[in-house]
Amino acid sequence: MNAPSKNSLILQKARETLRQSEALVDYLETHGIDVPNFTAFSPAYLADKKYDDICTDLSQIAKDLILLSQGPMRWLRIFFCSHHDLGAWQAALRFGYITIVPLNRPIMIQDIASASRMDVDRTRRIMKLLASQRCFQEVKEDVYEHTAMSAVIAQERNITSALAIH
Repeated sequence: MNAPSKNSLILQKARETLRQSEALVDYLETHGIDVPNFTAFSPAYLADKKYDDICTDLSQIAKDLILLSQGPMRWLRIFFCSHHDLGAWQAALRFGYITIVPLNRPIMIQDIASASRMDVDRTRRIMKLLASQRCFQEVKEDVYEHTAMSAVIAQERNITSALAIH
């Protein structure tokens, strides 16, 4: 097997991703802010131009890397199937999954289904899709807890209002 080309666009984007990631962590540490994670207790993001610039650059480089690594057909498949993702989000917001799941402990799928008045099978499929997007975390089979994303939505009622989900 040949050694990877040093001029590979994929490797260039990977190196840029690493540099921007290091810049982001350095910026957070310099400002005494904990580095974000996927837990419900992840620190809040800054409302700061320098921070936004670093994040925007990192996000664009990461998107380029994903497109290069997956190829256009897979990207298009994901793009055109995003309505399923939106449907899962709408159901979770409409049926209250975000507020049914406690912020401080996991909950079983049967309890989510019962509280939302939805059947267990449909609730399970929606929660699995949302967990694949790191909205919730499946800590063991059919047991879910909040992540940073869902915890923010649960604590910030204006988000559901902005989405016109009541």
